[in-house]
Amino acid sequence: MAGKRTLSRELITATALDVVARDGIAALSMRRLAHELDVWPMSVYRHFRDKEDLLDAVAAAGAEDVAMPRSRGGSSKRVAALAEEARVLLERQPNELRRRALGSAGLTRLGDAARQALLE
Repeated sequence: MAGKRTLSRELITATALDVVARDGIAALSMRRLAHELDVWPMSVYRHFRDKEDLLDAVAAAGAEDVAMPRSRGGSSKRVAALAEEARVLLERQPNELRRRALGSAGLTRLGDAARQALLE
């Protein structure tokens, strides 16, 4: 367990991502996070309403790493590159988080870039 540090949504989400990466989504619980962070379970609930809220944050954080492909070539090549980036992102997400990731900022950026490429 870690030493004393300021508990935040970002720290809890990062710790949750670590748990999911190490042990899978089934191992993620509010109690497990509290143990990992060396805090009382209710401390986690001060930052997240419930596990559903936490899972939304974990999915969104996983989608933040989306790389915007270089805009080379015609619009069809750019849209194809953006679609590939979205596919790679969703494959990295555990099945249980894919639906939640669809509305994330990372995928929204890809969709916006694809619309822009098509408009050009």
